[in-house]
Amino acid sequence: MANISEKIFKLRKEKGLTQESLGNICGVSSQAVSKWEKGESLPDILILPILCEALNTTIDELLEVKKTSQQQFNECISSYVKEKDEYQAVFDAILATSYLNEKKYGCAKMTAKGIKIHNTKGLGIIISGHEMLQKIKETNPNSIKIIIDLITNENIISIIRILDFGVYLNEEEIANKCNLSKEDTLVALLSLVKHNICEYNEFGQYGLGPKCYIFFAILAGLYLFSPDGKDEIGNITFSYLND
Repeated sequence: MANISEKIFKLRKEKGLTQESLGNICGVSSQAVSKWEKGESLPDILILPILCEALNTTIDELLEVKKTSQQQFNECISSYVKEKDEYQAVFDAILATSYLNEKKYGCAKMTAKGIKIHNTKGLGIIISGHEMLQKIKETNPNSIKIIIDLITNENIISIIRILDFGVYLNEEEIANKCNLSKEDTLVALLSLVKHNICEYNEFGQYGLGPKCYIFFAILAGLYLFSPDGKDEIGNITFSYLND
């Protein structure tokens, strides 16, 4: 049975693609594709849907993950988490499991393995397992106060709304877009930088930082609690199974 690297090589050849052209489709270099085919690395989880579409295969067929085999799935995820920062892996998992189903219904599901919610736009939240749920319940009140202070600050929310991934703006551009004074803009930006929600580059510009996804996860929960968010969860499934 062919492994992942052999499958990528075989399917790429069958499609008449070069390593460079496949890399262009997936947004990576030809060297990255070469490493996949040599078994030196694996494609990132967010690239898998694009890669499989280009190779005319499915993720299950490429990874040989049987839907009925929880052990194989866990091994795949464990391998990925080892290569990635734990928080980044959780963020990627939210994206990867929040694709819309054919009927475009949202879903709220609770099982012994955790909680997963996503709406009809694919916006999702995952709480992985009882142990993680228990840790969430025991969150330090000081941490709760810090995030509440940030989320309820109108200036901070205004800035978050105009920032995007990979987009950097200077203080003047942010102040103009948010209709804020330079002083208010700087105070809000310093709070965001302090908590790594925003970062500051060498050109004196600000962009979303490494912990912005934690901020967005909380906003996602608040949105799903809102009337619009609850309306978009069309298919509610409650299941308490101990596998």
